Amino acid sequence: MSTVNTKVKVTHLITDLEYGGAENMLCKLVQNIPRKHIDCSIVSLTTIGPIGEILRNEGLLVESIGAMPGKIPTLRQTVRLFQVIYRIKPNIIQGWMYHGNLAATMIGALCTFRPRVVWNIRQSLGALRNERLLTRGIIRFSALISRLPHTIIYNSRESIEKHEAIGFCRSRSCFVANGFALQEYSPEKADTQMLRHELDLDEDTCIVTHVARYHSKK
Repeated sequence: MSTVNTKVKVTHLITDLEYGGAENMLCKLVQNIPRKHIDCSIVSLTTIGPIGEILRNEGLLVESIGAMPGKIPTLRQTVRLFQVIYRIKPNIIQGWMYHGNLAATMIGALCTFRPRVVWNIRQSLGALRNERLLTRGIIRFSALISRLPHTIIYNSRESIEKHEAIGFCRSRSCFVANGFALQEYSPEKADTQMLRHELDLDEDTCIVTHVARYHSKK
């Protein structure tokens, strides 16, 4: 008896594909997903960007909608997004960050083939007043509709706690830690000794490194 090998089609919907933490994590994710079983495509709400070019060069489908950064997509851009998603017909639409999550939910609701919608939240939540006005409004609205996605993926437990505290649906929460290839970041003994000398630290002092911008979200 023959079996049909049907791939799961996943479309990743993200705000942009410039260099950034979420964008780089998306790049690593789709580069390492087994293409035999999962067919990934990527849609940027703004432009292709350098990450998009990398993924295109690896043979992945990458589309852009052309919205202005920090602006709500126009009607024409929204129609283009709908057309792109309808042409791909993904089984799953995975939003990335607040704007991508909201767009994934709205477009998913319009599709007659009913894709499963997944949100991906990539930060812990500091004071809302520190967010841009549009982002602040999207976060508040997202909390109100957070029962709609099938799953909300967070990359830290701190993020889960802070988002649930402002109304994000607890039953949708799912923790998936960031993954890193540790062999690529193994310390060089000579560099370590040089750093200890510069900082006047002895061999028994434990050094903890924070690789990110200095911000409460991190």
